[in-house]
Amino acid sequence: MWNTGLSMQRKLEYSSDVEGGAPVRVRWAISGRMNLPTYLDFVVERAQWLGLAGWVAANDDQTVSLAVAGPEALVGALEMACTLGPLDALIDEVRPMGEPD
Repeated sequence: MWNTGLSMQRKLEYSSDVEGGAPVRVRWAISGRMNLPTYLDFVVERAQWLGLAGWVAANDDQTVSLAVAGPEALVGALEMACTLGPLDALIDEVRPMGEPD
């Protein structure tokens, strides 16, 4: 289960490209004009729907930090969803920050 601002751990087994490819772990910094509570809920809903593990949090500078793990194709789908955002958001950048600690 995802919670905003809290670390989530979930073990999943991925055995073929049909399930989304090799497991990856990434971290992104997201900036733009957004209602933070709405955007965080949006990210959590999409990540849960895709079956991904991770965490998302709002930062003091009105940006969002996101760490996610799962099949490469599904993590890419979440990146696209984060770039598009909910209807009330205008996302400027989803910047990779490397692998989560």
